[in-house]
Amino acid sequence: MNKEWELLRYLKRNMGNYCTSKELAEQFEVSTRTIRNYIKRLNVIDPDLIISSSKGYTANPDKSFAEMNNKNVKNQRKIYILRRLIKNVDRGLDLYDLADSLYLSDSTLKSTINFINKDIRQWNLSIKTRDSKLYIDGDPYAIRHLLMNLLNQSSFENFDISYDVQEILGPTIKLDDLYSLSLTYLDSEATNTYFVESLVFHIAVALDRATTKQTTHQVMTSVTAQKIVDEIQTRYALYFLKEDLVEFDELFEHIYHRSTDISALKDNRRIKEIGEVLKELENVYGISFENKDFKDRLIIHISNLYQRAQKNIFSRNLSFEKIKAKYPILFDIAVYLASCLEKKLGIEINDDEIAFLTLHIGSFLKNDPIPSLRLKTAIITPGYLNEGAQIAEQIKREFKDDLLVTEILEGNIFHQLTERYDLIITSFPISEFEQLKISSSKQVAVHDQLLPIEKNAIWEAIRAIKNTYYINEITSHLTAVIRDNHFIVHYTGHTYEEALRAIADKLRKSQSVSDNYFDQLIERENASYTSFPSGIAIPHTLAMDAKKTDVVILIPKESIPWGETNVRLIVGLSISKKDRKIFNKIFQRFVEVVSVKENVLMLSKQENPKQFLSRLIHLLGEGNYYE
Repeated sequence: MNKEWELLRYLKRNMGNYCTSKELAEQFEVSTRTIRNYIKRLNVIDPDLIISSSKGYTANPDKSFAEMNNKNVKNQRKIYILRRLIKNVDRGLDLYDLADSLYLSDSTLKSTINFINKDIRQWNLSIKTRDSKLYIDGDPYAIRHLLMNLLNQSSFENFDISYDVQEILGPTIKLDDLYSLSLTYLDSEATNTYFVESLVFHIAVALDRATTKQTTHQVMTSVTAQKIVDEIQTRYALYFLKEDLVEFDELFEHIYHRSTDISALKDNRRIKEIGEVLKELENVYGISFENKDFKDRLIIHISNLYQRAQKNIFSRNLSFEKIKAKYPILFDIAVYLASCLEKKLGIEINDDEIAFLTLHIGSFLKNDPIPSLRLKTAIITPGYLNEGAQIAEQIKREFKDDLLVTEILEGNIFHQLTERYDLIITSFPISEFEQLKISSSKQVAVHDQLLPIEKNAIWEAIRAIKNTYYINEITSHLTAVIRDNHFIVHYTGHTYEEALRAIADKLRKSQSVSDNYFDQLIERENASYTSFPSGIAIPHTLAMDAKKTDVVILIPKESIPWGETNVRLIVGLSISKKDRKIFNKIFQRFVEVVSVKENVLMLSKQENPKQFLSRLIHLLGEGNYYE
């Protein structure tokens, strides 16, 4: 583990106590000068992280250490170096000045540069040394978007992206203020969380390269985008580059349209073809396109997509991997939609365009709300002054979507309870009643006027009870499909095609799928790979029309290249139409869990289906999660 991180952990454990450089040097078996350099480096990453005084060093109690770890320190250093290189793309950076600013030795800096080069190779960029200066080489477009790509990647890998972005903005511009400002103008728009987040991060990165003198005047086609830009430039006396203003406009164009009148589109045949594709999507996923505004907006977006594809111009800038992990069901719908459009319109749709389709569907699709599970609740009181009715009224007001009060009981009747309740709320002290201690119902003690701490206790009880129901439900479904003969450890295939063949063969033999299932799996991979950067692939078909819902799990002996990812765990799925709802219920949470590398690594180490199932259910239900 990195020595700097070890030092930070040591000081955190001794919070409030000052340690001298001599004591720390003895503890870590280094010189006092090395200790001072460690502390300087940490304070470069996060100013005032460690406080120094005549008494020695101590961790700053006002700082949050939850996200500070060795990986984050490396990430912050990487972003610090790249920011400076991007801002000095023509002049370059003096190698020795950079080493001094980071309190790194020349050899450590060179090692760090090698580490960064491995990371940015995927964008065909590299850092090179010429005449004792560092330069970043590559396509200007890729260089300008490198920081945004790194931030998206950092968020996907569970770093604190807000911390990274705030560091870029500096102390004078607050990230929360950019959110508030943007939401002020977006209030009337049909926004979604990811769009707002993406917009604000684009603004933050653009502000980093903004100038104090206006060099161009760009009139934007989006009125909302223009208002946001004007407000920011006026408030902070900074002016965006022309290229960034163009991209803000494009970002709005992808999500919003100033008119939803499809009669303005000239190609009626194209509109008809798009309508046929949407009808097919409706049949497969059960999505209603009766909302004319949504349908018309989507048709306009697809028509624009078609025009871009004809000119071989594609959208970029969004981290489609992040969207795929955050909205897996919507992403699957978008992949199916893209596949149908490719066939019908004779065009190619890349992953970034699929990401925009996902956001479109998520922005405008109005599904019927799924009613929340209401827990059967009894209120038991001594019966003073209509106390039970008062408590019931508060429960109805505060927890109407989660609790259903079926009885208000009075007196010490705990021993008479025969009916099963999910939750018992009582103004009796629970500690006095042995009957309640052995009850299978969860209990919360309250006053006649609920205190904040009691409301929290009720919420915690609701979460715990619903979590139990959720775990019981998913355990029942997963136990039925995760079986010995479909669980293969030390799988020896070398390509994803071989893995897909093995999955299709297993599922065909169990009569879960048709004979052409392998071809359907290949079709889905050709549309967009089902692998994730965390090291898992979840192959399945575009349509959920298998004979039976089933699972095949492959744990390769060696990782298998799958798109741009090497996977160490493969979970092949077949989904029948009748199980579509339960699949959606589990799949969303499953993808959320396996988007974390540590979870994939843990699952890939399980030797049998029983262990795998136990670990998986634990992860799915972790943190009192429920649907």
